[in-house]
Amino acid sequence: MREWGSGPLKNDAAQDLILALEPLSADGRVLAVRQVFAEHGDLHRRLREAAPVMPLADGDAPIEASLRAIAAGWLVAAALGRVVRPARQAMLAGTPADVLAELANIARDTLAAILADDAEIAARRRHAWSWNDEIRRLHAALAPDAPLLPAGTGEYEDLDDPETLARHNWQYRMKMLLLMAAIIAAVYLFR
Repeated sequence: MREWGSGPLKNDAAQDLILALEPLSADGRVLAVRQVFAEHGDLHRRLREAAPVMPLADGDAPIEASLRAIAAGWLVAAALGRVVRPARQAMLAGTPADVLAELANIARDTLAAILADDAEIAARRRHAWSWNDEIRRLHAALAPDAPLLPAGTGEYEDLDDPETLARHNWQYRMKMLLLMAAIIAAVYLFR
């Protein structure tokens, strides 16, 4: 069963999308992202025609399609420099501006459909407020007049990277040494 996770790129469907995009060429990635948005629209259109009030469970195909579409929208916004992006997931970097603008428009339409779908809101019941806010922020970041992120905030650290992990381990050890030194000093001074 798929989970909504804690963010647009922190769920199983998003990670599957990223893994599927990694081996593709730049043009292949653009086509794959377009296909994600198209699949979401087609699936939801077919489901609404078949059963307009059908409730969705977390593991259903429409939820999976929505999670992938949200992740794809995030990758488009990251390529536009409008959201914080993971360092290793700059999948659409180097894509021409006109193609990104077109993808952003498609993504905005898809995100608007996700936000308007009552069945999906019910499926996001455990995460509804935080996810709806995330999707709204992403929707706004994809607007043509959305501001760019300030320099230096475009990436967050990837803890899968061995160098970053080693630096964090070193920082943790230094903090623990300082804490131990403070405890020893306090014990020595106040005994």
